[in-house]
Amino acid sequence: NDTFGHALGDRVLQVFAGSATASVTTIDLVGRLGGEEFAALLYDCDKQKALAVAEQIRSDFATQAVEVDGRPVNATVSIGVALCDQGPLDVSVLLAQADQALYHANERGRNRVELASLDLVLRLVVVGLVVLVELLAGRRELDRRESRSGHVRLRLDLVREGLARHAVPG
Repeated sequence: NDTFGHALGDRVLQVFAGSATASVTTIDLVGRLGGEEFAALLYDCDKQKALAVAEQIRSDFATQAVEVDGRPVNATVSIGVALCDQGPLDVSVLLAQADQALYHANERGRNRVELASLDLVLRLVVVGLVVLVELLAGRRELDRRESRSGHVRLRLDLVREGLARHAVPG
């Protein structure tokens, strides 16, 4: 939007939607969390298949978005993936997992796919506990970047709501 305007930005999102629709089933959920960041909640598949589906979306989009409506765009995406294969579904929990996987993807360089895993959730819960203890002890204040991003809030939510509700297959 900043470089090419909203009309072309909308067309780029349509290209992404086409890539996603071609790769997922009718019960999967893919949504934009912001910028070039997307969450994928994939049902009835194992880790390998989930990663393959998300990677297919990412690579198809990168190929199709080199040029949009005759303009060189070279758009890329990062996708955080959460598996939906256990018990009752809580979309807010699954989105939090996908968002944390996306945050991890961005830390590792963007234009990539990351799968929410028990290891990732545990690591983020530990970080959240450290931040919570520091906040409560008055030894830490959230900097502007942390408070704006919402990632610390999500980590604290993971701690507050309990690991059991947020655990995903490892």
